[in-house]
Amino acid sequence: MLNYFLNNANLVKDSISMKIGICVGLTLHILGWSINGYDKKILAFVGKRIERNNIASLQSFVNEIFAKTKFHEYESLHSTNIKIATKQMLNLDDNSFNKDEFIFGLFLGNELYENVKSKKDPNPLKNQNEEGDNNE
Repeated sequence: MLNYFLNNANLVKDSISMKIGICVGLTLHILGWSINGYDKKILAFVGKRIERNNIASLQSFVNEIFAKTKFHEYESLHSTNIKIATKQMLNLDDNSFNKDEFIFGLFLGNELYENVKSKKDPNPLKNQNEEGDNNE
């Protein structure tokens, strides 16, 4: 479903940076179910964590987010989003990376979860009832 959305949605711009942001934004949304307020914390400081025209800072940020998916056992989320984001990153370099488009995609992905969710995604209500409010 995510591949379909990325390839067929009328995004503001056909941007690799934005597509990576959407994948990571979806991941943040789902991680917010397990880590109380995680998505909000990350979104609040993303502008300071990623440097303009620096693909290494993007890779470090994305790797940190995807590592949390493995730790919190969202394997289907981890494998799907990491494959798509990694495939998109292969076509990116310091000159083609656009920090602003990535951040826009990050917010877009976080907010548009309902449009691209998969049947494999965990049930947020079930997780909250089982685990309570976890903080990291």
